[in-house]
Amino acid sequence: MNKEHYLTELEALQAMIAEERLAHQRTKRVLETRLSASNALLGEALDRQDTAEARLSALAAENRMLKRRLELEHTLEAIMPWATQRQQASSSSMPLFFC
Repeated sequence: MNKEHYLTELEALQAMIAEERLAHQRTKRVLETRLSASNALLGEALDRQDTAEARLSALAAENRMLKRRLELEHTLEAIMPWATQRQQASSSSMPLFFC
């Protein structure tokens, strides 16, 4: 093979390498864009999860408080049944002298 043939082949290889670099750069930009979008979605999902966990925690605390209140009412009713009857009567529209 002669020198011109080698130069032609070298130029063709350099052109192919340049095309591959461009294709690689385009692919890299597409993947970076997708990664950025995916990270944004993940951030939003984590924010929603944090909000849901906070709501769940608040509801669990309220549930514990209501259970404790119910337990106290049952205890009070067992110890002093007249107190709960008076409380129920006073909460109705009847005058106090009927209690």
